[in-house]
Amino acid sequence: MQSEHVAVVARSVEIVLVATLLVGCASTQRIRYEKTDSVEMEKRVIETHPTQFRTNFEDGGRVWERALLASQRFFKGSSNIQSVKKPLPETKMILSSDSGTYSIIQRLEKDGFFFAVVGDRTESSKISDRDVNLNERNLARFLRSGVFQDILFVH
Repeated sequence: MQSEHVAVVARSVEIVLVATLLVGCASTQRIRYEKTDSVEMEKRVIETHPTQFRTNFEDGGRVWERALLASQRFFKGSSNIQSVKKPLPETKMILSSDSGTYSIIQRLEKDGFFFAVVGDRTESSKISDRDVNLNERNLARFLRSGVFQDILFVH
């Protein structure tokens, strides 16, 4: 009786192992993957980042500090700041480069600030509208999170 029980258990283990092996082989055939480098992955992240966002009052101060840092670091201090009081208080920092201008708009709202980054190519610029859009998103991401990808900023 005990030998029959051992035989049944051994057979059950054998069936489980074969079934596991078959399922494992079948599932590995369905796995698809894509090999990308870190720059390409960062580009994909940037391409999905919004060019407009809202913050509370405290975070709005940090965002504006990053805008000033961007002016000094990425645009060599070439900026112009304009303020408008009506209809809503709004400040615009215009950053200039050889490829175009990028406006950082900060508008006061009831619960904090609204920020937007808007890019515009210069007539002599050789970069595409798609590159301008990537630059806008890269800059907006920097303003919001402090992360900027120099290598992906097209000049």
